[in-house]
Amino acid sequence: MNSTFDDSRHPSEEPSSSSFAFVKIVIACLICVALGVGLALRFLVPGEGLLPDASDQQVAANDAKSEASKPSASGAGSGGGNNEIIIVGDVSKAPAYQMVVGDEHTYRITVSSSRLGIPVIKRECVYRVMNGTKEGRKTAPTPSGTGFVVTSDGYIATCAHVVARSTNVNVVINGKTWPARIVAQNAQADLALLKVDGSGFAVAPLGNSDKVELAETVRAFGYPLSTVLGTDLKVSTGSVSGISIAPKGGGRQIQTDAPINPGNSGGPLVNGAGQVIGIASSKLSTRLASSVGLAVPINELRTLLNAANVNIAETKSSGSISGPEIARTLQPAMAFIEVNGVSGKVFDLNYRVTEGAGQPNDPMQMFRSQFLARPSEKQMLVGQFGDVVKDAVTVEELPFMLGPVSQLSLTPLDYLGRSQWSTERDIVLQLAPPGPTNLLSAILEQHQQHRQSMSPFGQRREPPAMKMVPAEEVVQFGKVDNPDSSKITIRKTYALRSLDDEQNPELEITGTGDFIFDTNVGVPMGGEYSGEVKRRTAGRTDVIPLKVKIEYFSKAAVAEAKRKADEELARQTTTTTTTTENPDGTTTTTTVSKSPKGTRTQSYTTGTKRPVNPTVPRTVTPKSVAPKSGEPNE
Repeated sequence: MNSTFDDSRHPSEEPSSSSFAFVKIVIACLICVALGVGLALRFLVPGEGLLPDASDQQVAANDAKSEASKPSASGAGSGGGNNEIIIVGDVSKAPAYQMVVGDEHTYRITVSSSRLGIPVIKRECVYRVMNGTKEGRKTAPTPSGTGFVVTSDGYIATCAHVVARSTNVNVVINGKTWPARIVAQNAQADLALLKVDGSGFAVAPLGNSDKVELAETVRAFGYPLSTVLGTDLKVSTGSVSGISIAPKGGGRQIQTDAPINPGNSGGPLVNGAGQVIGIASSKLSTRLASSVGLAVPINELRTLLNAANVNIAETKSSGSISGPEIARTLQPAMAFIEVNGVSGKVFDLNYRVTEGAGQPNDPMQMFRSQFLARPSEKQMLVGQFGDVVKDAVTVEELPFMLGPVSQLSLTPLDYLGRSQWSTERDIVLQLAPPGPTNLLSAILEQHQQHRQSMSPFGQRREPPAMKMVPAEEVVQFGKVDNPDSSKITIRKTYALRSLDDEQNPELEITGTGDFIFDTNVGVPMGGEYSGEVKRRTAGRTDVIPLKVKIEYFSKAAVAEAKRKADEELARQTTTTTTTTENPDGTTTTTTVSKSPKGTRTQSYTTGTKRPVNPTVPRTVTPKSVAPKSGEPNE
C-alpha cells in the first residue's frame, strides 16, 4: 500500500499538489467525524452536557485566580501585591446592634411550664442607652490560639475566630514575640492570614487535602489550654475519622478523633509525611459527639493565599517519617497567638428589672410596676454583636439555667458573618439534693436563693447542702430563612449535660427556639424557646417541659401602651367631691378618688375665718343626797 507520507524521501522534497489536496480532505473528514461523535456523546450521555470538561475547569480556575488577585473593594492600605489587605467575605457586612443614645428598649420575659406546681415567672427588663458608644476596648493580652508559618517572609495561617475583632495580635515564634497584622481572612471557611515583619522563618510544608484518606494517621499540633498546661508545644495523635461537606457551601471539613481543645484552633493537622493537610478549627461536644474534631482542609488555605497574592514554596513528600522527626520539623514554624482588646462598638447601657404583675393578656401588666417603688438601675456594656462585655451580676438569675434576666433578651450574632456557628464551655453546677417528694427541688432552689427563705413561724431555714457537679454546655446557632429581608431569624439549640454519668447524666437540659433580629431597628425583637429539663436521681427520672417567651416594646410602643393604660385607669377611676361649711366661715372641699391603684384623698379650705364667740362655762352646784338608812354619814 502506498503511503501518503514517505519517510524515505529527502527532506527537501515537496509532495505533489494532488496528494496534498487529498490529505487535506481526509484530515477535514476525520475532524468532522470526531466533532460529530464528541457532540453526540456530550448530549446523549446523561448529565455529561451539564458539566465542564477538564479544559473548562482549568480556564475557570485561572479566571477565578486572576479575579481573586484583584484588590478587594473593602481592602485597606496602599500599594499592591502582598501589602494589599484583602478581606474575603467582608466581616463589616455582618449584621450588628445599632443603638441610639437616649433610646429605651423594653422586653417582657415569661417563663412557664405545663407541669403542675411550677409557677409562671414574669420579668420586665428596660435598657436605656447611655453616653454613646465606645469604639473598641482594651484588655490584657490573653492566649487565643495557634498558628503556623507558611512563608519564610512571615506569613502565618490561623483560624478567623482566633483573631476576630482583636485590636492587637502578637505571635510568639521560637520564644520571640512579634506584632502581627491581619492581611486576609475568609469568615465562611474560618481562615485568617497574618503577617509579621521579618525574614528567614522556618516554614511548615503544605500537603494536598484532596488526597486525604479515611483512617489515615494524623497529628494535631498546638497550644491547648495554655493557661493550665503552659505554652510549650503539644502534640496529639489520631486518625481521619471522616470527610464531610460543611453546610451552606462552607466546603469540606476533615473529621478527626485526635484531641482538639481550646487553644488548638488554628494549629496544623499533619499527615504521616509531615505535611499540613488541615487546620484545626473546632470540636463537637465530647459527650454528644464522641470527641469529633474538625479541621479546615489545607486547600482552602491555598485559595486564600492565592486571593492575597501570596506565593508559597511547594515541597514534595519524602514518604512516611517518624513522629519525633515531624515534631522537630514543625516546631520552629509554630506560632503561639495572643490577642489584646476587642474592636467594634461597645454600648453603655443602664437597665432595670422589675417583677411582672397582673393576669395574662392584661394590657396594664407591663406598666403596673411603674406605680411601685422604682428599682435601682444597673450598668452593663454590650458589644455590637450582642456579647456581654460587663454586667452588674447582682440581679436575679432565672432557674433552669436560663441565666441573668438582664442578658436573656440579647440575641447573639456572629461577628464572622457565618450562617452557622456554636459555642461550648465546661461549667460546674451547684445542685441541691432533691427532697423525698420533689425531685426538682434542686432546680427550683436556684430560683429561691435570691429570696429570704423563711418558715411560717418566722424561723430561717438553713439552705440545703449543695452538690458540685461538672457539666458541659453546647449552644448551636443557625440562620433560618425569613421572608422579610430586614429581619434575621436565628435558631438557637441548647444542650447541657452533667458529666457524672455517660449514659444517664443526673441533669440534662435541651431546647430549641427562634429569635428575631431587626436590622433596621438594630435590636432583637424577641422570640420563643421550648425545651425540657430532666433530673435523674434515686432511680427516678423527672421531666419539666419549659417555655420561654420574649416580647419587645419600643419606646414609642411603651408610650402608646402607657397612654392606653392611663385611659383605662381614668375609666376605672371614680371621683367623689363633698363641700363642708365650717363654723369659722370657711369652706372645706374634699375629693376622694378610687382606682385600681388605691384610694387617694385631697382636701383644701377656702374663705376668710371670722371670730367665734367663746362659750361661757356653766357652774354646776352639787346636790345634797340624803344617806340611805343603815349607811353612816360621811
